[in-house]
Amino acid sequence: MLNIEEKLLLRASWKDFIEHGKSPVDVDPVIAASWQRSMDWKVDPFLSGNCRILTKSELSERLADNKKILDIAKPYMSDMHQALRGLGYMLFLTDTEGWVLHAVGDKEIMDDFHETLDFQLGVSWHESVVGTTAVGIALHHCQPVPFIAEEKYCLILKDRACAAVPIKDANSGAIAVLGLATNLHKVVRMDNTVFALLCAAQAAIENKLQLLHSKETLQVIDSRYRKVFESVSDAIVIVDCNGIVSSINSKAAEILSVDPGKVVNRPAADILGCNPILLETGTVFSKPALSPHAPKLHIESFSIPDPGGSREGSVVVVRKPDILADNGAKGLNKAFYTFDDIIGESREICEIKQMLSKAAKESCPVMISGETGTGKELFAHAVHNAGPRAEGPFIAINCGAIPRELIESELFGYEEGAFTGARKGGHKGKFEQASGGTLFLDEIADMPIDTQVSLLRVLEEKRVTRIGSHESIPVDVRIISATNRDPGDEVKKGNIREDLFWRLNVISVRLPSLAERKEDIPLVIEDFLKKHSSSRGISYALSNETRAILMEHNWPGNIRELKNVIERSVVFAEDGVILPRHLPRYLLSASGNTQSHGSFSLEEAERQAIVQALMKSKGNITEAAELLGIARNTLYNKLRKYNIDCPNTGDPRAC
Repeated sequence: MLNIEEKLLLRASWKDFIEHGKSPVDVDPVIAASWQRSMDWKVDPFLSGNCRILTKSELSERLADNKKILDIAKPYMSDMHQALRGLGYMLFLTDTEGWVLHAVGDKEIMDDFHETLDFQLGVSWHESVVGTTAVGIALHHCQPVPFIAEEKYCLILKDRACAAVPIKDANSGAIAVLGLATNLHKVVRMDNTVFALLCAAQAAIENKLQLLHSKETLQVIDSRYRKVFESVSDAIVIVDCNGIVSSINSKAAEILSVDPGKVVNRPAADILGCNPILLETGTVFSKPALSPHAPKLHIESFSIPDPGGSREGSVVVVRKPDILADNGAKGLNKAFYTFDDIIGESREICEIKQMLSKAAKESCPVMISGETGTGKELFAHAVHNAGPRAEGPFIAINCGAIPRELIESELFGYEEGAFTGARKGGHKGKFEQASGGTLFLDEIADMPIDTQVSLLRVLEEKRVTRIGSHESIPVDVRIISATNRDPGDEVKKGNIREDLFWRLNVISVRLPSLAERKEDIPLVIEDFLKKHSSSRGISYALSNETRAILMEHNWPGNIRELKNVIERSVVFAEDGVILPRHLPRYLLSASGNTQSHGSFSLEEAERQAIVQALMKSKGNITEAAELLGIARNTLYNKLRKYNIDCPNTGDPRAC
């Protein structure tokens, strides 16, 4: 507070300002600015009472609008009043427009303010009504204002000191003002300690507001989460890190035939009928223990990591076999990859990605050539997903994997009874299935010539006729074709009709082999290692010697061979470091002298890949050919070339 000399100087400046309009000299700029605003508001400096008071209905409305802050502030105001009782103070709360909504304090002070200034609930303490006060300055600057008295604009208020602090919400905007007032002739004690109490009350109220805001936000999030949790089509069970069910949606409860309220806090393994270890991650088929009449279920579990990487629990998706089959059928008709999934920064790959990104925007045919394992189908997926047909189906067919006599029925479909063994009700061909989307014709050079004639007619007419039918069906299909041979050479050899070639070869690209873009090998390896690290929970890395061996190899099997090598290596690298001894033997033998044994490593790699594919498919030639990405006839030729016998599995489909 001011001493006597400071008060006299301030009073003189105020008098010159009021009577002569002179700019205040040696007056705090904040106070001087408030005086000017008060004068602009035409506030009477010799005010004898307050003429702005809310009606009962208006006050009720204001109280209702500010119920939250009032409920929070009142207990703190009451506590502060008890601490200051008998010292001659009054506490009050205003809204952001200066209307007084609550007041508590010593009776003598409250009576004094009421009799002199009409101070009561609903009175305005705004700067435009009572001129400069701590409340007005706090509202204007959104800052705490220590006690002022002589600094006030109205003469009648200069004997009454007040301090004020703004109450801010979570967004740091003022939502109310907490004030403290007294009569200088009746106050017992007035110092910085009293103002500090006011600031402490402000902080406590704002903290409570923040907590309430956080609680409300969590409630909103929880409400939205519950709505989403209940509305998703999947049946979901949330399991904590101890294997206990923490939540289950109605769809899961229905499939499992359980009461949602009774399974929460129960062991998930009891409800799902599977080993708790399997719930940490992975896919299992299980019979629910609590619902013996339910069918065997497909259960897929996804780990929930905490910020530190530890497992907090699992999200378990439960499906019936029929739902799984439906979803599987739909999933086969989708393209899963985009250009972002294609790893590589070499000039060749960047140019191809840029070219095909532009081509994707149109519906013109694209022909992709390249060695086996270079990623032709991956690029086909990306072209589909980058174009206007992305929401449509993506249908792939390997022209070399389907028997000659069946390929037309697969492409164009057939009517019921069209031939012996035809399905009841007929069958939609790939063109009908792909209508509105993309048809990917892999190994186009293996398509029979007579089928190529029919294909050309469909492409020209944009209509397809099922086998056994006379009715043509309109189709709207984008064609992407691929071959692991040189398309021009295949035309010369007569394996691709020239007229079909020109129809399919509107946009053509040749994918480089991995040996032609060796600078991409480290990026591809890193991508594979990241995926294995994520799925296995181990951080994998190559030793320097291993990296040198992989960089030296020619990779005749391209990306597919590299993927195979990494997948094999991580199985044996238990500590996460892949050493040369974890690599396939043929890589180690080739690394001794790559130049002199280049042809040996090529053939050995191919032979090794064929043997592994046969073992994995249990001797099934069709499956092995699909794993290798080659036609069945090609696989038969290579079996004879390398004198490979099929495993004796007892399966009549084997070899």
